[in-house]
Amino acid sequence: MDDFVKEKLAEWGLSSLKDIFEHQADLAVFHILPYLLPPGFHQSAQGKRTKFSKVEAARAFIDIQPVGTNIPQYLRLLEMDLEANQEKAIRKQPYVLALGDMLSPTQVFLMAERLAIEHDSTIAAIDACFKAFYVLNIEYPPACKNVWRFLQHACYGVEGGEREINPTVRSLITAMKKE
Repeated sequence: MDDFVKEKLAEWGLSSLKDIFEHQADLAVFHILPYLLPPGFHQSAQGKRTKFSKVEAARAFIDIQPVGTNIPQYLRLLEMDLEANQEKAIRKQPYVLALGDMLSPTQVFLMAERLAIEHDSTIAAIDACFKAFYVLNIEYPPACKNVWRFLQHACYGVEGGEREINPTVRSLITAMKKE
């Protein structure tokens, strides 16, 4: 594992995850991205800007719930939460929902329009979610927009929105291209 990643895990109080991440690196990367990249901002109707936390960004990207979560009830609670907090809604659709452990979920869904579309893996759900954003021309959720922009440019090679790319995202993409 790269020293930079080890230092960041220690900085965020996640040192205990080092061994797990070394054995599940492909999936772990997706869970680390919201902590590596700066979260987005929310702008209220009054024009006040507030920054989402890294935890909010991570939950907006992949929401992890316990095994046995009742999906219809989850959707009802989500809708009530959205109605109560329309101004600062963390989870905008589509997004990924994983049930179970972060690195080995038992079920993974693409959540869109009150539908839970099951996928075989977290990576497949992330892929479907990105494609939904792209095909439907939907804005990325503000909390995790930098994660999606990174994936758009670094993984999918899709141009667009360059003026809006965060400098940290741009430098990470540049560093990856040098490798």
